[in-house]
Amino acid sequence: MTNRYKKIFVIIVIMCLCLPLLYIFGASNSSVLHGSENIIALPSIHERSFKEKDFQIQFEKWWNSHFYLRKKMLKLKNQFYDLANFGKIHSGYNNQVIEGKYNYLFEKGYFSSFDKHCKILPKNFAKIKRLNDSLKEKNIELYFVLAPNKAVTYFDYIPQRYKYYLGKDCLYYRIIEQELNNLGINVLNAQPLVSKIRVNDRYQPFSITGTHWNHYGAGRTVQYLAKRFNWGDVEINDVEESKSPYTTEKDIANVLNLLKKYKPKQRFYRPIYKLNKTLLENVTIIGNSFSKEFKIELVNTGLFSSINHYKNEPLSIEDMEKIKNSKKIIFVYTDIAIMNEKDQLYKKINFILEKLN
Repeated sequence: MTNRYKKIFVIIVIMCLCLPLLYIFGASNSSVLHGSENIIALPSIHERSFKEKDFQIQFEKWWNSHFYLRKKMLKLKNQFYDLANFGKIHSGYNNQVIEGKYNYLFEKGYFSSFDKHCKILPKNFAKIKRLNDSLKEKNIELYFVLAPNKAVTYFDYIPQRYKYYLGKDCLYYRIIEQELNNLGINVLNAQPLVSKIRVNDRYQPFSITGTHWNHYGAGRTVQYLAKRFNWGDVEINDVEESKSPYTTEKDIANVLNLLKKYKPKQRFYRPIYKLNKTLLENVTIIGNSFSKEFKIELVNTGLFSSINHYKNEPLSIEDMEKIKNSKKIIFVYTDIAIMNEKDQLYKKINFILEKLN
């Protein structure tokens, strides 16, 4: 090889090595990280902590979370990881995101619906029964909406290497629905409804890039719930289409924290309603993150005159006053929350039971 070609070869190699840095400095918005971070405070140095090396350990943790270009380097690391795995296993969000068919993203935590042990704790239902009875004494109606699970809805999209999760589907949604029915509690199991919407409707109930149901899936559930319990005739006149998400339809894609953003082709949809009747009642919605879209769509129907909403935060004494004045309380949770006795669902139930009397 002549000197000329050697120089060209060296220049090409250097350019390839510099590409990541060019990518970093060229991506003006790549320093923004999505998702929660644990902020490490700069430790104070003392003679004892320095000698015992506590300071050095804490300083290293602080440096790892504050060094220059850390956020961009983290995104670069995630990008290399994704490239090495052909974009099918994602490094972002603590390796909790997998990509299935048609670019659909799934969060591993929701596979717990396929737990091999099939445990259902009777004492959890006993608490719900106590709550229902206590609310009835106050002339307050209790409703449970079992929000759908994306992994259950699109189980056939999950990659083959994760099929062991599907080895024994415990049918938790059906079991929970039956248990609540047996206790005389108003319940709507949205999972089979949303699964049918996926097959029969023109619009999908989940976005490709989100872990929560989208506004169309939540809106159709609100429509069915109103019909089921005779709240009013909620008619969907039209469906609005957008290129940008309305709320959380890209929440999984955002936490991937990639330099090259994850952008599959998709549209976002929201139902437009025609309402025949409005009920002059106060309603309270209590739920996890799935209750956000549900609340928005219930408000959009104009079905009730006043709606309170409590998502993940603990309830307060002031909140209880509004809850006591409600005519209806709607709990919106997935099956995972009902199976987990330590979930904030039961903390809220305990608080309401304690403060109701």
